[in-house]
Amino acid sequence: MRPLKLKDWILIGVLAFGLGLSSPYISGWLSGAPVAAAPDAPPQDTEPIASNPFTLKLLKAATLVQPEGNIILAPDSLASTLQQMLPIAAPEVEKSLTDLGLPAEPQVSSAPFRDAVCLFADPAVGLHTETELLYIAEAPFTQNPPQAFSTINLELQSLLGREIGTPANGETINSNTNLLAFNGINIQLNWYCPISARNTTPAIFYNANGSAPLVHFMSAYTQHYAEDPQGAWKAAAIRLDRSPRAMRNTPDCYLLLLQPCRESNAHTMAAELTPEQFSAIRTALRESSRSCTTRLPRLSFTGNVHSTIPLLKALGIDPLFTSAAPFAKLTDKTPWPFTTAWQYCRIVMKESPEAAVERRQAPETAESFDCNRPFIWFLMPLSSPHAPYAMGIVENL
Repeated sequence: MRPLKLKDWILIGVLAFGLGLSSPYISGWLSGAPVAAAPDAPPQDTEPIASNPFTLKLLKAATLVQPEGNIILAPDSLASTLQQMLPIAAPEVEKSLTDLGLPAEPQVSSAPFRDAVCLFADPAVGLHTETELLYIAEAPFTQNPPQAFSTINLELQSLLGREIGTPANGETINSNTNLLAFNGINIQLNWYCPISARNTTPAIFYNANGSAPLVHFMSAYTQHYAEDPQGAWKAAAIRLDRSPRAMRNTPDCYLLLLQPCRESNAHTMAAELTPEQFSAIRTALRESSRSCTTRLPRLSFTGNVHSTIPLLKALGIDPLFTSAAPFAKLTDKTPWPFTTAWQYCRIVMKESPEAAVERRQAPETAESFDCNRPFIWFLMPLSSPHAPYAMGIVENL
């Protein structure tokens, strides 16, 4: 074998250097997993925080419909469903929906999740083709109910997963159904700093109804922690992991926790919370340099599909329900009232797989936050001007 010359050694060095720079991408290609690029700071993370008014109107409406107990909502998909109604709505209905202050755009973050925004209508009434193709899915409620059930269930399962089951059936849909509005979300929270099951311990949660059950509390590293200078609330922001397919400038998603102090309860605080106050709380969190360990109950919201008609009525959009033909741009049939709307939420907050815990250890913190009393929660980017993916009140466990 001939000895290597100087130019050979130079070529070998260049190749080795190139392979070193490319090794993360080669590894990702060989493993089949995309390489997540370091995120750029989204503009909203440096601009003043503004909160969407629809979010707080919806939260207040939910407290009116359900004055006590736990509440779970999917504001982003519900807002998108109402936005989808605008092009087919009669003028008075369109105005009432516009007055809600719906977000102009859907929520965007790096968290992986599944959601659904659907409108199903019966083609037997003579749907306007040009409008129907853009905003509506056909479901023959009157002429072929089994086909309608199958169409709806297959579509929702494709969007939200098989966990949703078969909500469309003879008990939930009948010949009086005209238009079905559906919104929902399915997500299991993946934490940026994994939560170890080894640190989960039983402790008391002080329910609003006076009971004090023993529940499992997780220990979660919390990137941002803030307290009201007047002592009215405590707040925490727990960062979620990024999807490997997220774009570089897509904002991180957080679980935001808001716990009232003093004599105020979670329902009262939720009902009275204004967009300005919510913006101020999130600004305090974003600007806080305090981190902590949050002791958070292990939670799993996996309820069935339920009607959102009472919630929509509590929002004050009366023409949607009082008009004989609220969707006059979709069909000329009258009366053709709106009576059917569903929501589905599956949100799981539990410990991380042990493999994830071994890969990334949570930092040590000097402070702790015991979320052992009723609280309000939001799932969204910390600085977002749009509606949260999900939000709710935990009052009794």
